Amino acid sequence: KEQHIGGNDKFQWRLWTDYTTVTGTSTLAVDPNITSVARTQRDFQKMETRICEYRDGVEVTDFTQAHSLAAVGDLLGLELQRAAEAVRESMNSDLFKGNTEATTGWEGFIGLLGVADSSTYGTLYGKTRSAANRLLDGTLANTYVTTSEAISAEVLRAGYNKVLAHGSNLSDLVIVIHPTQYQRFLDSEDASIRHQVVSMQAAPATFGFNVAVIPMFDGVIPMIRDYRCESSAAAADMFCVVDFSTNKGFNLVISKPLSARGLAKVGTSEAAYVSFWGSAVYKSPRNVFVHDSLTTS
Repeated sequence: KEQHIGGNDKFQWRLWTDYTTVTGTSTLAVDPNITSVARTQRDFQKMETRICEYRDGVEVTDFTQAHSLAAVGDLLGLELQRAAEAVRESMNSDLFKGNTEATTGWEGFIGLLGVADSSTYGTLYGKTRSAANRLLDGTLANTYVTTSEAISAEVLRAGYNKVLAHGSNLSDLVIVIHPTQYQRFLDSEDASIRHQVVSMQAAPATFGFNVAVIPMFDGVIPMIRDYRCESSAAAADMFCVVDFSTNKGFNLVISKPLSARGLAKVGTSEAAYVSFWGSAVYKSPRNVFVHDSLTTS
């Protein structure tokens, strides 16, 4: 999470676009007897994205209040708790959707699918995406794959290695996966163990994982199971590799935390609402990977 301190309706940051080439025979090694020092400009893009509002209202009618032992404030408090849950669920779902600021009629967060699929979503953060401005990778498959195949350890490793290739640290990565795909992955590991040991016993729960806490893939990458991790309603066919670092990855920018606001009496009802102001920002869109259209049966 990150606080928004800009004082306006946009969150702004720098996205570094160019570094000294050090591949091949290019190097920054020098002759120590030469005292001159080369100076290299580090280029960057100034980026910005909008602050979004999520809001839901509730009301308590005079009839309800008259037939309740609770005061109107207590009744509104109960309703506001449910409204806050609905707002959080809506925000969570939008984190994965295929929408950006350029999506017509869309007012919510930019979704991870929108960040990863640069071919479909050619405009991001108000700019046309290109390899030069680092808003897309030269090869789409480095950030987004929509191959219909079964999930496996090989598929997961191929995904996170593409993120590592763009400079992410292994310790900053998190795999977000739909529970259906997580179960299918464990089932495939069970089958592999049975084949190896010629036994009808399932793979132990600690085989590569510890189900008592957040499961870890390859012993180091947390796997977050989220029912909202899907490209469309009830698809259950996706996983994402997300960089959670401050400078390259996903940040939830908070302008105004989720809080309650009261309204004047409206007709025969007392009304209030909950509201959140903020933005979901993926600071370096090349440091993400989404695999869509995985088989579910």
